Amino acid sequence: MNRLRDWVELQSVTETNTSEGPSFEYARVWENWGRFRPMTAERLVTYGQIGVANVTHDLLLKGQVGVTMEGFRFVWRSNGNKVLEIVAPAFDPDGTGEWTTVLVRDTGETDA
Repeated sequence: MNRLRDWVELQSVTETNTSEGPSFEYARVWENWGRFRPMTAERLVTYGQIGVANVTHDLLLKGQVGVTMEGFRFVWRSNGNKVLEIVAPAFDPDGTGEWTTVLVRDTGETDA
């Protein structure tokens, strides 16, 4: 399908309420190769038709990857440690089980 060229980290997110407000802790779940693809007008229209907005990239991963929208985020390690929020459930783009696509939004934040 596509050459995987981006080093990606999946992190779990834990929120704790403190007296000073919410506190977030991030833990690495795994790191692997993937491919972030910027949204094109055509793909934005397609994803918009299924009710998904604010997508900046889709992320292609090899195999079946089970991630949920809540409790996880991606860090694009090979591009300045950009933090990307998951905006839609992961899906199999070609029905073969060989690939997983995740729709994400660039948060404008970076991870150390």
